[in-house]
Amino acid sequence: MKKFYLLTKTLLVAVCLLVGASNAWAYTPTLTKDYSVVGYKFKAYYDISTTNVDDMCPTEGDLRFRGSGYGFYNFGSGNRGGDVTLSVSKDDIIVFEFKDSQGRSVTINSVSNCTKNATLSGDYLVYDVNSAASTVNINVGRAGCIIAILVMEKDSSAETADYTINYKSGDNIIKTVSEKSVAVGTVVPIVDSFFENDVKYIKDGGEPSSLTVEAGGSTLDVKVSIAPTYTYSVTDNLGNAIASGSAFAGENVTYYVPYYVFKDGKFYNNPTPNIGSIDYAACKISNISANTDVTVTYTEEENSNVVFFSEAENLEGVTPYEDGFTNIRMSNGKAGYYSDQAAFVTLPAGVYTLTTSTRTGTTTFYAGAVGEGVQVAEITSKGAVETVTSDPFVLSEATDIYTSVGSTSAYFDYVIIRKLPDNVSATITSAGYATFSSAYPVGIPSGVEAYAVQYTGGNTVSLTQVTEVPANTGVVLKAAEGVYNLPVVASAAAIANNDLKVSDGSVTGDASTYYVLAEGTKGIGFYKLDTDKKLEAGKAYLYIPANEARGFIGLEEATGINEVNVNKAAVAKTGKIYNLNGQIVSKPSKGLFIVDGKVVSF
Repeated sequence: MKKFYLLTKTLLVAVCLLVGASNAWAYTPTLTKDYSVVGYKFKAYYDISTTNVDDMCPTEGDLRFRGSGYGFYNFGSGNRGGDVTLSVSKDDIIVFEFKDSQGRSVTINSVSNCTKNATLSGDYLVYDVNSAASTVNINVGRAGCIIAILVMEKDSSAETADYTINYKSGDNIIKTVSEKSVAVGTVVPIVDSFFENDVKYIKDGGEPSSLTVEAGGSTLDVKVSIAPTYTYSVTDNLGNAIASGSAFAGENVTYYVPYYVFKDGKFYNNPTPNIGSIDYAACKISNISANTDVTVTYTEEENSNVVFFSEAENLEGVTPYEDGFTNIRMSNGKAGYYSDQAAFVTLPAGVYTLTTSTRTGTTTFYAGAVGEGVQVAEITSKGAVETVTSDPFVLSEATDIYTSVGSTSAYFDYVIIRKLPDNVSATITSAGYATFSSAYPVGIPSGVEAYAVQYTGGNTVSLTQVTEVPANTGVVLKAAEGVYNLPVVASAAAIANNDLKVSDGSVTGDASTYYVLAEGTKGIGFYKLDTDKKLEAGKAYLYIPANEARGFIGLEEATGINEVNVNKAAVAKTGKIYNLNGQIVSKPSKGLFIVDGKVVSF
């Protein structure tokens, strides 16, 4: 360990002028602070004072604060880093001086064959040379500005001595630190705390903060005690224990929580602790430092349809994986991959979606063996966290689900599989019409007709019949009064020329622009949504610009009604009343009926 002492600027300049170095530039050092190193003398001085020397990238402007007018924030072309050749030997030290106002954010990624020693002040970084080396890699952010590099070597003429520091608990020596042939005058810091055999010790109050090496050698006993401890526990509102233990005072506990919980057939997400907050990028809490009991609350996901969930690291046969990226990006701080092909779940016949997440590589999921089955999902990431939900896929029989073979550069975080319901119900009232939308694509069963709605101006809309309805798409259904099951399908073609929109739950009537299908005083058609009335999520509606507002938009001239599924010739001029399904009605209610081959509103 070395101690740096401030000297006068005059002395430093004089010393630097006497130092010869073959590749040091001919420049008189003018440091912003003066110093020397006990037991060392100057060997070489490198100043950033030319426009381009040894791949250094100088900069001016805001960084101009010295006589030379230059500093630098990077090496190499394009400011991406590079090599600088220094004349150094084993046991030399390298000192980097940087601008005070910006240098505090300086980052030196690596110095080849060197070890970072200490921070002398806010303006210096020091590295010890561990072996014969001549190449130094440096990368400095734009907020940092290195203005000089100094190489110093041991001064063989300096007086040396040995020192010993004993850290003692009572009469027991817990740890001894010693060094031989250290320059007299070196100041060795006394650590405030340290770990020994997994036990933390702290320096007792009143003990010295340093030892100055004296001629003839120095020995110092420092009293220490075992640090106090605290306990913590982490549970969730579902009765699961997440973490528990104890830690030494001054040590922060970091623990990870799963982002999802699948328990007793119910799916939960959005974990929230009763103290602090969760880093949602990794579901990590790192703010425990005292006796604490934490409860993490999960919220049930309504209508989740989840039939399978697992963290990747918990899947049978998977290789768990954890590194500095997974524990800041992944649920539970971990991930996993399959090093050999393996099925991880068997699904019965049905329609499904698969959701997964990763931050590196490509993972592919198959229904059936890899290379033989059908690909159902693929996710690729090149560093950022990516999450993907597959399109619905159909299994006609029980099928194994596989993933592609992965590695530490191609892993995934979790797997969520949802089974789409077999069908979605729709209720048709006595009016014979209803708007409809579904979170899933559906087919249209016998006895039901579905129509896209197009508003072309005026007081009517045009209806075009469709045979399937995509997810989250509004249509008008026509059928006799009753409840109908519409079968869920894997996909449905998009509907063209459809002006129906689907409410997200925030649509609120303003008496001019939002219209909903109803049976009112003017018959069946679209009426303005009452002011301040909210339309529940999933309901379909028409949006008509305020300058085209109508009091009522009817269906009388709609294509769908003119193509009523009934033999009009058979009912023409009989005087009998038929509903839109061709059934005789003795006492019609309000709505549309057929009399003598014509559509009539009652």
